[in-house]
Amino acid sequence: DISENHLPAAVAKLQKTFPSAGVLVEEMVQYRGSEIIIGALYDPTFGPAVMVGAGGILTELYKDVSFRLAPCTTKEAHYMLEELTIFPTLQGYRGLSADIDSLAGTIERAAELAVHLIHRGCQLDINPIVWSQERWVALDVKVVLT
Repeated sequence: DISENHLPAAVAKLQKTFPSAGVLVEEMVQYRGSEIIIGALYDPTFGPAVMVGAGGILTELYKDVSFRLAPCTTKEAHYMLEELTIFPTLQGYRGLSADIDSLAGTIERAAELAVHLIHRGCQLDINPIVWSQERWVALDVKVVLT
């Protein structure tokens, strides 16, 4: 844990120790509540699609996901979220509510990306995206370009 005042010295030390490596400094994200996965993909049978579900370690454990063909509207993205078993955790379960409209908008934009890029063999995985300090934050994003 490094304070903002100590950051320049820590970066200088890393650069001296590892001169050929770059240094990327990111904020430490504090969050409570559900982790979500959002994906954009190309299905050979159905075409561009978007996926949302329980993220993080729950992705493989519960397989709690919803799919739509892309493009999809914000309203359809809301329906996708409502289909998830974990949806109540996004609505304020134990006081942990999140901005559902903003998350639906992110799903809609991922679907737009699916339409424009996925037909070229690309894939997008945001896992997890979490609600932190009144905003959604993607903790890990993977883009596969082919």
